[in-house]
Amino acid sequence: MRLISRSAFTFVIILFIVFVSKAQQTTHRVFGSVIDSLKHPVANATVSIIKLSNQAGFRFTRTDTKGNFSITLPQGFNKDSFSLKVNCVGYEKYTKHDFLIDEKNIIQLTSSQNSLPDVVVKDNRPIVQKGDTLNYNAANFTGKSDRYLGDIIKKLPGVTVDENGKISYQGKPINNFYLGGDDLLGDKYNIATDNIPSKEVDKIQVIEHNQNVKMLNGIVPSDQAGINITFKNPNKFHFIDNAELEGGTPGKWNGTVHNMSFNEKFKAINEFKSNNEGLSYTRETGVSGLGSAPVGNSLFNKAEMLNLNDLYKFNKYKGLRINGYYLHDVQSTQTQSSTTYFLPGNDTVRYNEKDNNHLPIDAFNVQLNYNVNSQKAYFDNTLTFTQTKTTPYTNILTNGQNVLQNTDSKSTSFSNTLQGYVLIHKKHIINYNSVFQYSDNPQTLMVTPGALPENLNDGISYLNTFQHQHLPSYSTDNHLGYSHVFGHWMFGTNAGFNYQNQHFRSNVQLVQNDHSITEPQGFANGLHWQKAQVYFTPQLTFKSYSDQLNISAPFNFTHINYHNDSVANNADKLNHLFVNPTVSWQHKIGKENQFSLSYNFGQQAASISQVYGGQMLSGYRNYSSYQTPLLTGNAQTYDAGFDFKKTLLALFANVDVSYTRNVNYFLDSTSVQQNSTVIIAIPVHNASSNIALAANASKYIYALNTTLAIGANFGHGSSPLMQNGVLFNSHNNTSSYNASITPTIFDWLDMKFSGTYARSTSSSNAIDYPKQMSRQWNETSSIIFYPVKNLSIDFDNQFLNSFQRGQNPSSAFLMNSYVQYNFQGKKWRNLQLRLSCNNMANVRNYEIVNISSNVVNSYQYLLQPRMLLLSAHFDL
Repeated sequence: MRLISRSAFTFVIILFIVFVSKAQQTTHRVFGSVIDSLKHPVANATVSIIKLSNQAGFRFTRTDTKGNFSITLPQGFNKDSFSLKVNCVGYEKYTKHDFLIDEKNIIQLTSSQNSLPDVVVKDNRPIVQKGDTLNYNAANFTGKSDRYLGDIIKKLPGVTVDENGKISYQGKPINNFYLGGDDLLGDKYNIATDNIPSKEVDKIQVIEHNQNVKMLNGIVPSDQAGINITFKNPNKFHFIDNAELEGGTPGKWNGTVHNMSFNEKFKAINEFKSNNEGLSYTRETGVSGLGSAPVGNSLFNKAEMLNLNDLYKFNKYKGLRINGYYLHDVQSTQTQSSTTYFLPGNDTVRYNEKDNNHLPIDAFNVQLNYNVNSQKAYFDNTLTFTQTKTTPYTNILTNGQNVLQNTDSKSTSFSNTLQGYVLIHKKHIINYNSVFQYSDNPQTLMVTPGALPENLNDGISYLNTFQHQHLPSYSTDNHLGYSHVFGHWMFGTNAGFNYQNQHFRSNVQLVQNDHSITEPQGFANGLHWQKAQVYFTPQLTFKSYSDQLNISAPFNFTHINYHNDSVANNADKLNHLFVNPTVSWQHKIGKENQFSLSYNFGQQAASISQVYGGQMLSGYRNYSSYQTPLLTGNAQTYDAGFDFKKTLLALFANVDVSYTRNVNYFLDSTSVQQNSTVIIAIPVHNASSNIALAANASKYIYALNTTLAIGANFGHGSSPLMQNGVLFNSHNNTSSYNASITPTIFDWLDMKFSGTYARSTSSSNAIDYPKQMSRQWNETSSIIFYPVKNLSIDFDNQFLNSFQRGQNPSSAFLMNSYVQYNFQGKKWRNLQLRLSCNNMANVRNYEIVNISSNVVNSYQYLLQPRMLLLSAHFDL
């Protein structure tokens, strides 16, 4: 078996040769540092190489905040014809003819005798670029109706926020979110964006090549951006304490209390929230619930949450952080659904359900982190404990039969992650990492009346089905790495091992009509799983002003051994050497644009969830078993992208195209009947592919004080399916277009608009396979009036239209409105009174259709009723 296709191998070799030759052409440079008479670095000084003949500029740059500079020289450069010149306000001009090449130049400036008096200059431009940091002035992007930080971030050109609150810059997810330079929240930065008052924010900074480890800045490159929030009066120690209380009809409430601080020594976001308005706290906790409809609100709940996030800084570089939450939530939804399988041969299977879903949740999490992050040392240790108990139960009416389905689950996990770096003479980097994790998740599923009697009980109906399962899991991963920096190049490697031990137990019990208990054959597992890996990861990086090349060829020797006490032939072992190379290249075009290419190849091994031989129930009508080969396949991905930016014009754009091909050594065979769905993995070699194109552009329009954003996404995928014994290929096409704008036309009028149009099709070359097509339009807009000072009146709506070929279109139009008055001054504690009406037309149901391959799903949601609410937001 060839690990890498010939074309992919040729691609990597050609790319490497091009870069080696390019590196040889751009090896020489003039670099150094600029200091003053007190040996302090001089930032923002202009360093130029000028021609001696006419004093014309040849190359120039500016020093960074540490006074460092670097200028790349072209091939054949003759320094005898040039001199080095340094200019900076407040200092005498400096000129040097005998400057050094490929050696550090130390330039000391002398203060000007006729320096200007101190002047405070305030830059009010919306966007300012300093080095690789974009500074967005929050005042330019904050509207009168914007309450929180997240309202501002959504308006920033070049930045996108998805429906779950995840932030991307130029199409790539950010890698860190800082508050005043510190990481308080980790990946749960929605706690900040959803709760920090907009009036406290000074600037939003996008660090385009964010390296979280300070000692590696300028040494180990990064191609992901980070975001830092700066605050007004950062040196003043004060707490931001506020609350919001809301109540109304029919019997609704919502309460929030915040305690926040963003000082250099101490940072905190602590909150208590409670509501029965259908507001989920998934964004703050990460705990999944029942979800909601894409339009309106279909979640009914009673929830309380305590969320604590505190960071104490011992000094500028050392900090102790605690994050934790407790969540109690009782959720419910009501849905009606219809699922239709369009099978080859003009065969159709359809089943209908009406579900009353209930989900009680009790979740607790605590995380303790100690971090040292300076120019000389990096150490980080995180200890985490999580426990979540859920007891979902659903009343189901399916094809005229009532079914009650209950699940009792309690998951517990404990982990510790330690990592660090040691930098020796700025050329030798040693890193270490150690991870330990233990988890357990016992579950019990109960179905009444007994599920699948034809499959489990010889066609005889019975009272109840119970399925018990238990999966304790232990794993550890440890590695030690070394990297060496020489000029533009860095060579590094990691060597380590990981070990995983799991024991999966499950069994099914049937309660017969006489209350006796039986166990069906083939529905039990006693799977013992062990996996061990020894790995070695060599990496080569080239970094110059205009180019960055990364080549990695990680390989590992994997040993897997498992056996199933309950299934005689369910045992296997694997000893295999995996090689998963990756290569990426970024080329800077001009000062602001970038082109990128990447390729990666990965072999895939099965996990424990893919090898159990005993049948497992996944609901009242579904069961499955998997005995996939331990070597499951491989995947290759090619990606190309281009980022365009004109900071002075506040214009950002990016386009990305990717192609992925998967080769699989097994295929899921699905048997779809009116009363059951059975999935079994079979050893059939197959391949699937997908191509995707994404393009986005955004522009800040000064005249309207707004950002216009547009985007488009296209995808085509092809994959084999086996259903009811028929093997066929399914071809899926998707396309979507989106646009948003928030113009401020007059001082007394704000407008907001966003819309998305999506289209998907599914087809096959199989005989009598009906082509499927669906369209969806989702639009939200609002108009906000400010008739007098401190008074605002808002009207907003959401419209969603869904259409599926052969069906009548469905649509919903929801309207909301509020009137708000702001009481100014400390004596009023910045009181905001708001009278709002949600779902003014009292729309109670909405239907949506979506397509996945040859399956069409139709869902109808029960929405929250009209609410009349009065709220008060005030400082404590």
